Amino acid sequence: MHLLIDADSLEKLGKVYEGPGGYLCCGDNQYVHRLVMEDVLGRPLLPGEVVHHKDENKLNARRDNLMVFASQAEHMKHHARERCEHAGYDFNTHKWCSGHKQYELRSEFSFASTGDGLYTSCRAWTREYKRQKGYKSEWTEERRQQQRSRRAAKKEQECTTL
Repeated sequence: MHLLIDADSLEKLGKVYEGPGGYLCCGDNQYVHRLVMEDVLGRPLLPGEVVHHKDENKLNARRDNLMVFASQAEHMKHHARERCEHAGYDFNTHKWCSGHKQYELRSEFSFASTGDGLYTSCRAWTREYKRQKGYKSEWTEERRQQQRSRRAAKKEQECTTL
């Protein structure tokens, strides 16, 4: 085990060992990277804050290798951005399609979950998947007509307010 930790942090923490999940721990299974970040910030970590290892080495708890995210969602978004850019795509315009197993334009994805668990797949893959599984479309012709009417009314209202 090759530990990477600042000397003054090691002095404060005492005995350090590899604990659960391969992270450095001390005392009663306290994660060293979290304690080091609390020392850097000069305050306890807030509930939900996540400490990230820049080099992704769990045994590297040096101050210059750690950064804090406000939430797990922000942490995951950071990793998604890194993967996208590493693959040569712009994170602002592309997203990983879990169906096609490749990056697709963000405009090819729906913005809301449809409740079917397919929101990480582009529309084309979702349509093909549903067709293969024999899903029946929830959109009847009546619902389509209602939506067209609402759109037309909204457009008319926008024109009259200008």
